Amino acid sequence: MPEPQTLQSNSSINNIYMKKIVCLLLFTTLCVEGKSQGDFDNAVKKYYGGELNTAIDLLTKCIDNKENVPQAYMFRGAARAFLGNFDGAFKDLQTSLQLDSANDKIYYYMGKAYLLNQQYDLAADYFKKSIQEKSNDPDRYDALATAEIFSENYKSAIESETRAIQLDSMQSIFLQNRGFAELKLGYFEKAVRDLSRSLSLDKSYKGYFDRALAYSQMKMYTVAIEDFNASLSIKPDNAEALYYRGLVLEYMGKTSEGCRDFSRSLELGFTDAAKSIKVYCK
Repeated sequence: MPEPQTLQSNSSINNIYMKKIVCLLLFTTLCVEGKSQGDFDNAVKKYYGGELNTAIDLLTKCIDNKENVPQAYMFRGAARAFLGNFDGAFKDLQTSLQLDSANDKIYYYMGKAYLLNQQYDLAADYFKKSIQEKSNDPDRYDALATAEIFSENYKSAIESETRAIQLDSMQSIFLQNRGFAELKLGYFEKAVRDLSRSLSLDKSYKGYFDRALAYSQMKMYTVAIEDFNASLSIKPDNAEALYYRGLVLEYMGKTSEGCRDFSRSLELGFTDAAKSIKVYCK
């Protein structure tokens, strides 16, 4: 049962970077194996449905009633991590690990908790342990790549994401993330190739935005503008996309159009736009 993601990142032409938001991966694609029953079954449904507080209450009841205890601790720990209660999360996850060290999923959940807590090296360590336990799960390689991106270990991220793609070539987010890492390293043609494949699977504002940045670096300004326009058609108030479209318009000699983008970007809170307004919009 796949779960929604709220992965977001910011990129720039000279310093492309990815920021962690509170719930990078709100949920996981890893599901409970075997037959679930009673409150535990309902708790898992609530968890996957995003009703985290309700899930926590039900999982606590499971623990009290000795129903699926190791996995109840695991899911409760995961839910607490997503809600920002990291002390409770790590306590639950460690308890789950102590009760059932043979459960390979626990290492994945531990990794995600550390990822959410912005402890990226520890997250990577647990994702690697998870991969050692189960080496044919593409989501685990993608999670490792995400931790490596946040650690600015882009070459390793590309290797990890490449393995994920080898296992499942139809996930647009895998291609998008590898394209982002390639963009960061200045591999613009490779980035365009991966981002184009990603967009053929899923039209995302970030895919168009990152590809626009790559085209901009390649001085392919016309197609860059087309991609900025496509990105903004999906997310019109993306202040960063407006700002970089403005820069490209300025490079193309369309100063008045560029200044309109700078002004709108600044209105939306992208403070770098103020500098460009001062330089270009006199």
